[in-house]
Amino acid sequence: MLFREETAQYAYLLHGLMLQYQTAYYLAQERTLDTELQESITNTLSGVRELVGLHMYLGATARFVSGEL
Repeated sequence: MLFREETAQYAYLLHGLMLQYQTAYYLAQERTLDTELQESITNTLSGVRELVGLHMYLGATARFVSGEL
């Protein structure tokens, strides 16, 4: 279990990482992202998708990406 400060730090770091993934997604949609880089990003997401911390982050931010804003 993480301390409150550690949880906040984790959320901030993961948020920055998710913004980078978002940017990569849009570049891939435009077909301007290098194929090898896209595969690397996909592999990192595949590796962390079952982590509890990622599920915690996604649960906490779901209302911002659900399209209901």
